[in-house]
Amino acid sequence: MNIILRIALILLSIIFFILITYFLKKKHLNLRQSLVWYLASIILVCISIFPKILEFIASMFGIVEKTNAAFLIVIAFLLLIAFQNNITILKNKESINNLIRETSILKSKIDEESKKNAK
Repeated sequence: MNIILRIALILLSIIFFILITYFLKKKHLNLRQSLVWYLASIILVCISIFPKILEFIASMFGIVEKTNAAFLIVIAFLLLIAFQNNITILKNKESINNLIRETSILKSKIDEESKKNAK
């Protein structure tokens, strides 16, 4: 790997790490989401500093080209994010359904009280 490319990747990874911290402090990310992004940033720094890691991963899976190993890592990371987002969506859906039930119960109680007061 070219030294300029390695330095650029390291700098971008550090900037990415700082951005994650900034968004975490501003409450745009929760801790669970930020851990996945921190992991991605650390992996990117490690691969930038030690490019032999990519060769090792490629040889482990029997992949000839390092770029294909990089694609494998990226695809695995994206699947992890998709799975995490799916879990979050399901939890939010349950919360919304509970809120709908509670709201309808409260509305029916208010309607009953207003009918009693109207008599």
